[in-house]
This record gives sequence, structure tokens and C-alpha cells, in this order.
Amino acid sequence: MTFQEATVAIMKERVRKTRQEIYRRRLAVIEQSNGLRAERLLKLHDAARRLEYSSYADLFEQLRQLDYSALAANAATILSGTEATYVTRLNHQLRLALLIGVGEAQRSDAIYFLHLTSFDKFFPQDRMLQIYRGTMAGLGITVDAQKNISIDTEPRPRKNPRAFCVPISIPEDIRLVIRPTGGQSDYQAFLHESGHAQHYAWASPDLQPEFKYTGDSALTETYAFLFNHLISDRNWLAAFAGIKNSSEFTRSVMLARLAAVRRYVAKLIYERQLHLDDDLAGAGELFADLQTHATSFKSDPSDFLSDLDDSFYSASYLRAWAFEVSLREYLKTRFGSQWWASRRTGDFLKEMWETGDRYSADEMAAQIGIGPIGFGPLIDEFNAALR
Repeated sequence: MTFQEATVAIMKERVRKTRQEIYRRRLAVIEQSNGLRAERLLKLHDAARRLEYSSYADLFEQLRQLDYSALAANAATILSGTEATYVTRLNHQLRLALLIGVGEAQRSDAIYFLHLTSFDKFFPQDRMLQIYRGTMAGLGITVDAQKNISIDTEPRPRKNPRAFCVPISIPEDIRLVIRPTGGQSDYQAFLHESGHAQHYAWASPDLQPEFKYTGDSALTETYAFLFNHLISDRNWLAAFAGIKNSSEFTRSVMLARLAAVRRYVAKLIYERQLHLDDDLAGAGELFADLQTHATSFKSDPSDFLSDLDDSFYSASYLRAWAFEVSLREYLKTRFGSQWWASRRTGDFLKEMWETGDRYSADEMAAQIGIGPIGFGPLIDEFNAALR
């Protein structure tokens, strides 16, 4: 090791220790408030039983017409099916970026490592809206003419920098809120939320309220992931971000995405167990073990109630990731590899969006001829991208 390499290694280790200390402080705050989280969780469980369901899990299984045990078992094939590819690629990238191996990686490393800040120069803050307009124009959608979508870019104090979408009144009043900061993760978040916004904005005004606001969350997340995925489309990157050789970036994005998918598989398995009864003993260790195994970043038991979404939303994300892969391939087959540059694609998507939430993700997949949603195509895509 040269003197320069040794100096870089020392600096990286110092920065890494600083991140670990910041993360430990965060965990301390979470630990102090876990009592309130536990109280809230138990009240949700009690409310489900008072509604005459055997458990919180039973309530949402009946409401969503899903078998979470079967879904968790099927989703677990993502872990086994991508294990070798994931660990090999992750170990290689960790050694390059942080000078550590998989066995040393902690959750504090993941927060930094998966953010891919080294690529942020390709995604400047001041071009985000221009790229969004250009992308939508390719689909025949004139963003500035969409009076029912309000884009809030005002840099107010304490405004959350992460993009989000709020459907105030579907389809008349959709709010897309951002505080552009630049970087690939900012672009991904904005593109994701724009998928939600377009879905809600093109919904038929004649739909009943239940087909506007209470549908299958996996469907709207599918549309969001469809646009989210553009950040790893080499043709789109060349056309809009000016990245001609994007191989390194797309592999990094797909690795980060696989880490997220594997994390959500572990979340669903954990949540299925957590919501069966009120016994929280051992829940923290179960959470940490599942997350550590799935992501290869050592997780802490203190996060067992803070890293938790209501109503099994983890299942919606997983089903959406699976549907999005098949929908994207369908669009490529029907409209060409650059599907995002075709007005015919836009017309087709508008037909889907017009139905709002009338159909579940599975019903929509069947309607357009894709067939049953499965995790096989998702596994294949990750393995092909990360080999």
C-alpha cells in the first residue's frame, strides 16, 4: 500500500466511525421512544380484535384478499434466488467504496453506501424539472398544461427535501411536492412520485370514491416504480442525463435497488409474525436477524418498531416491484425499447390510469395479458444486471 492509499484508508475509516457514532445517537433516541410505539401498536391490535378479526394480520388479509404467509414464502425466493449474486457484488463494491467486506458492514454503512453520492454530479438540481417535462413530453403529456397537478418547488424553511405526492381530490387536485437538492436519489424520488401523480391525475372523475382512494396500493406503486426505474435505463440516461457510458452507474443502482427489495422481503416476513399477537418479546432480535441476513448490513434490534409501516405496506411494495418488471417488458415489446419516448405508450398508460383504483394489481396484470404476478422476472433481472 502506498502512502497515498494509506492516507485515504485512514480518512475513510475516520469518516466511517463518525457515521457510526451519529447512527448510535439516532438509535438511542429511537430506543427512548419505543415505549410509545409499542403502546400504539398494541392499540391497533386491540382495535382489530374489537372489529371481530382474530388479529391485525387477519384484518388486512381479509381486507386485501391476500394471504400474507403465502406471499412472504413466495417473496423469500428473492432472497435465495439472488443471494450469491447480491453478496458477491456487494462485497466487491464495499471493498472499493469503504475498504470493508460484507462481514464488517453495518446499517450506518448502508445509509451512506446505497445513496450513491459519487454519481450526483450527473443529476444537477436545476435540471430535474426540465428532465421531468421532457420525459412526460415523450409520452404525449404536456406537464405545464396539467392544471390538476400542482408542483410545489418553493424552498420553504424546514420543508422535507424528499419528494411526495398528495391526492387532495382525485383527479382535480393533485399535489407533487419537492425541494430539489440534486443527486440520483433525489431524481429517483421525484420520478417515483410523478408516477403516483400521473396515475391520480388521469383517473376518471366519474369513478366512485372507493375506486379513487381505497384501492390496492400495489397498483399505484407499480406506476411509481415504472418511472422510478428510468434512472437505470441506459437509453434514458443517455437521452436525458447525458451519460453515454452508464454501465457502472446502472450496476450500482441495481445493487442498491436489490438491497431495498431484500430489505422489504425481510420486513414482510417480520411483520407477518409481529402482527399475529401482542407478544413483543424477542421481536427486536427477530427484526435484526432477518434484516441482517437479508441485506448483509448488521441491523440493530432497537429499530424493530420504527422501521415499520402500517397495514402491511411492505407487501404492496413487493407486489409492485414484481408487477413493474413485467409491465415494463410488456411496454418494450409493444412500443419499443425506448417506450418512454412513444405517444402510443402514453395513450396506453392513460387508459390504465383512467380506471383509477378500480382494479387490483393482479387484476390489472390479467387485463393487459401479463398473467399472474410472480417474483421470477424480478429475480432474473437482478441476476442479469449484477453478474
